[in-house]
Amino acid sequence: MKNLLFIMQVLKNKFIEFKTLTIIVKNKYWKNHVKAYSKLTAQLESTYSKNINNTIEGQYD
Repeated sequence: MKNLLFIMQVLKNKFIEFKTLTIIVKNKYWKNHVKAYSKLTAQLESTYSKNINNTIEGQYD
């Protein structure tokens, strides 16, 4: 149970870092690079969700 709570805390922290990064990128480049930003966000989100799924699945194999 402690391991699960630890994993959830790590994932929460990583998710917060990811959202912060997204906000920074959005504020910095939004005006000039709307298309590039949406593409970057989509890539980050898909990579990130794959990593989270792999991490969770890996713990319970």
